[in-house]
Amino acid sequence: MSRPDSLEPFAAHVTVDGGRAAEGPAPLVTRFLEDIARRCEEAGSTLIGHIKCHVETEGVGFHCNLTSRRGGARRAGAAPHILTAPPAASSGLRLEMDLAVLVYGLERETIDRAVRQALADVFQADGGEWTLEASAGTHHH
Repeated sequence: MSRPDSLEPFAAHVTVDGGRAAEGPAPLVTRFLEDIARRCEEAGSTLIGHIKCHVETEGVGFHCNLTSRRGGARRAGAAPHILTAPPAASSGLRLEMDLAVLVYGLERETIDRAVRQALADVFQADGGEWTLEASAGTHHH
């Protein structure tokens, strides 16, 4: 359901484990945020406020955020070669992510559904598994 002026922040901790990713964690996370934004717009979001995350993978941390679909997701943090290299075949992809989704016009349940669908499409397609623990608290932007 869409409510044009509402802002119901969504925050979650996501764990991704396994999978045979052909690309490194940063391109996958970038695609994940862009997929969330697309799904939120398709569900009736009136404005993408901010979709952002902090990711830890292989002892390295980085940030990724998106404020518009036109501009796409941007990342900062560790050296690019670490973030874009595919994970070792023996261990597959492993990451811990704190995610915040601030979009106007959608109820929390709709955002939750968009995030879960994006997780399945981006991280599960290659055999990976993910878990999501949504936070009931508020997000300080």
